[in-house]
Amino acid sequence: MAEEVKEVTEKKKKELPIAEVTTCKSTQQMLRKAAEDGVETAMHRAADMKACPIGADSACCKHCAMGPCRLSSKDPYGKTGVCGASIDIIASRNFARMVACGTAAHTDHGMTMLDVFRGVVQGEIKDYQIKDEQKLLDVAEGLGIETEGRAIKEIAMDLYEELERTYTQVEGEIPYANRVPPKTLEKWREAGIVPRGAMREIMEIMHRTHMGVDQDYENMVKQCSRTALADGWGGSTSRCGHGLFGRETGEHHRQRS
Repeated sequence: MAEEVKEVTEKKKKELPIAEVTTCKSTQQMLRKAAEDGVETAMHRAADMKACPIGADSACCKHCAMGPCRLSSKDPYGKTGVCGASIDIIASRNFARMVACGTAAHTDHGMTMLDVFRGVVQGEIKDYQIKDEQKLLDVAEGLGIETEGRAIKEIAMDLYEELERTYTQVEGEIPYANRVPPKTLEKWREAGIVPRGAMREIMEIMHRTHMGVDQDYENMVKQCSRTALADGWGGSTSRCGHGLFGRETGEHHRQRS
């Protein structure tokens, strides 16, 4: 019986259209190798998976224990969720939590790199050292840190403390806001979306998406923008990694490809 079920399941699986899935030659090569070896990848599973029609329209909410609430995109305003959320609010909540998760993943990577940078500067980590002092000086000067006549480690510690604000600051603007083109920064300020600090923005977006908190989808999307910018411009903290590991060269890029 089990063999019959397995046989039926295998028959239902579609052949993966590799050229349509990705334009990356290396990925195409690996997918062909996986197919030859009988290995199933995420791309194979995605091709075989039929998406939930309600979830695909972001019309389902499971943010509280009174749900999940299911609305219909065919009659979007026929009813609301238990908390009174409309389909617009539910869709914005779902999207906002995706933004929060992505921002948390990326900025945590940057924070880990910054932790290593601090450990090297303080002498706690011996396996790495500052390899590109000029890059470190360039980054420090770009953030307004005085470098003239100062020791590299002293500058590096000031740089660490400045970059830490990218994550922990609760008011004001993240350090790298000063590198945003002036006209763009002016627009961000007008819209109220200049990020304060990654942790603050992620915390707020998770709070807003909870039941009965932010019931204005436009306001929710505004917080999505602020959180995304905390990632996009806070992620520039990887520049301290160039000081540790050296800047990438054309050879590095050739090796990647």
